[in-house]
Formats: sequence, C-alpha cells, structure tokens
Amino acid sequence: MAKKKVQVILFSESKSANVTPILDSRMRPNEVIFVATAALDQAVSYTSTLIEASGITTKIVFISDEWNFSGHLMAINALLQDRDTVDYVLNISGGNKVLAIAAYEVFKQNNLGIFQVNQTCDAVVWLNNPNEIGEINLEDHLTIERYFQLQGVAVTNMQVTKVSYDAQRIGKRWVKRARYLTKGLALLNHLASTANNLKLCSRRLSSQEYYNAQLQELVGSLEYYQMVRLEKKRLIFSSEEARAFCNGFWLEEYVFSELDKIATESDYIQNVARGVEVVWDYGNSTVRNELDVVFLANNCLFIIECKARNFLAQRKSGINTIYKMEALLHRLGGKNTCGIIASFGSFNRHNKERARLMGLYILEAETLLDLKTHILGILRDIEQY
Repeated sequence: MAKKKVQVILFSESKSANVTPILDSRMRPNEVIFVATAALDQAVSYTSTLIEASGITTKIVFISDEWNFSGHLMAINALLQDRDTVDYVLNISGGNKVLAIAAYEVFKQNNLGIFQVNQTCDAVVWLNNPNEIGEINLEDHLTIERYFQLQGVAVTNMQVTKVSYDAQRIGKRWVKRARYLTKGLALLNHLASTANNLKLCSRRLSSQEYYNAQLQELVGSLEYYQMVRLEKKRLIFSSEEARAFCNGFWLEEYVFSELDKIATESDYIQNVARGVEVVWDYGNSTVRNELDVVFLANNCLFIIECKARNFLAQRKSGINTIYKMEALLHRLGGKNTCGIIASFGSFNRHNKERARLMGLYILEAETLLDLKTHILGILRDIEQY
C-alpha cells in the first residue's frame, strides 16, 4: 500500500514558493501542514483556501515564539505521526533561521526529504534526498487568477483574446515612428477623450490642429482601417472600441500582442492577459483597480503599466506613475512581483533613476519596437538576481 504523502511547509512570504511544489504533479501531496507565525495568519488562510480547492487537505500550525529553538524542535517532532504509513517531506523555503534550523535538524535526524525552492529558476533544490528523486523544474500550474488569490485579491474580469491584425499593424507603425509622432499622438489622445459621447464625435479642431502633419498621418492610418473619419473638422469614431484605441488603449493592445507572441513561440511566459480588473478589501471599504497588461513567467508576476504620453517635461506626472506602480506591486504581489512601465514618450533622468532605485523597469519609445528582446532581458536580470 502506498504511503500517504504530506508536505510540511515553513510558510514563506514569497507565496509562490509555498504553492508550486504542491501543485507539481510529481510532488503533489495528499495533505499539507503549514507552519507559520500568527502575523501571517491571513496570508496562510488565502493559500490554504486555494490548495483545498485543488482537492488537498490542509492543516495550519502557528508558532507563538519565533526564537524558541527547543520549542520548535518539539513542535516539528509532534507533527511527524505514523511515520510507517506517512511519507513526510519538508519545504524549508520560509520561516526564520531559528525555525528553519530546528525543522531541518528534526527531518535530517529522521532521514526525511528536505528541499528549498530556488525562485530565480523555479526549481527544487534537495538538501536531504533519501528517495533519490531527480532534479525537478517545477511545472507552471499557477495562473494569474490563482496568483492574485494568494494575495487575497479577486480577478473580476480580464481579456485574453488576441488583438485584431489591424490594431497590431497600426500599433507597430506608430511605435516605429515614435519620436516623430509623439505630439500628434498626444493630440489624438485628447481628441478621443472629448468624443466620449453618444455620437462618438470629438470637439472641433482648430485650424492649426487640422493642418498638423502628425495628426494627418495618424488619422490617415485610422481612416484606412475604417476606425475614424474626419468631418467638418471633427473626428467621428466608428465604435467605442475605436475611440478607446485612440485614447491610449492602442499601446496596451500592442504590448499585449507582442507578449502573446512570446508566449506562443516559447515557454518563457506561461500566462498573459490585458485589462485585468482586480478587487480587494481594505478595512471596511473595497478597492478596485484595472491593470493594463499582466503576465506570469517562472511563477513570478509581472505588471505592465502602459502610458501613451510624454513624461519628459512632466516630472510630477512621471513620478506619480512610478509611485503608483510601487504601491500596486506591494499590495498585489510583494517580493515575487516585477513592475514595468511601457511608455510611448520619455521619462526624464530623475524619474528614471527613481524607478531604478525602486526596482522598476522603464521601456520607452523605440525600445518598444523590439519588446521581445527587452522582456527576455528583464527575465534574465531577475534570474541572475
């Protein structure tokens, strides 16, 4: 008769390290025992709910005194019941050093499996391997919805359908002409915002705007694909989708379509979505937010904020975008989350330095044309880190 499989997990604040070894088909246990401090009560509860939905039973053991080494030895020993019929294995990725050493000592003395998750490459590193299990590169079973669930955040809506070929072509052309079209796109963005009405009709263009060469080029592209027409010095959009596209969504769709190609052509990206609407509780209120583009790679979450504007002369707007991104990362993913700002325009030197110090990546103007190279470069940077 096969032994019951139990994973004992020292709960890690990097929550994917707790979950990925459980969901992997080669390591999937019958039961999970989380060992955590009371301060992590809510985070453990979110994780336990997700795991039980997968058909695995869970148990939570709270440690009251983080520094009580002898108490930890007794507590871990007490978990190891019915050793003749149960195969215990320890995930030592979390916990403080005192708890980790105590748990390691107990499992090592009993010659039980001990491993840690190397999150840079999402692989299991065996510290004690009595069953001589081979190297395990963890399977990508985390999805965007599951990842957010671990943070106590619900996904209420997201789009995964492919962007139309016409929209991809327009986006690519505009990115190629980034430096030349900056002011024209800003004007188009503004005009589209004034057309947020039943007739989808913009305000009247001034003579200077009407004869603006950049705007004429942009409108020409849109007219070719029947997304807009110019009548009596007003832009009339063919649909709300076309208006939104010109109001800045074109960059979001371009970035999403490029990432979707990477996901299709390689195994670097496991899940990608755009227009991800999330909601979470904050005290007695509910917070809602929409994320432009989100993707998972090696069970790490990446959030991309797309900005179709020029921040070069708008230091305050640029820094606000950076601080907003930092706050989102802290709430939505913590240590295992990376923020990227994809901007059609440019950030000034001070804002770029601030973003770098915060661990954020900025991709701007022409760099977006070869987005694949830059995204893969970011993934390599994170692996090396």
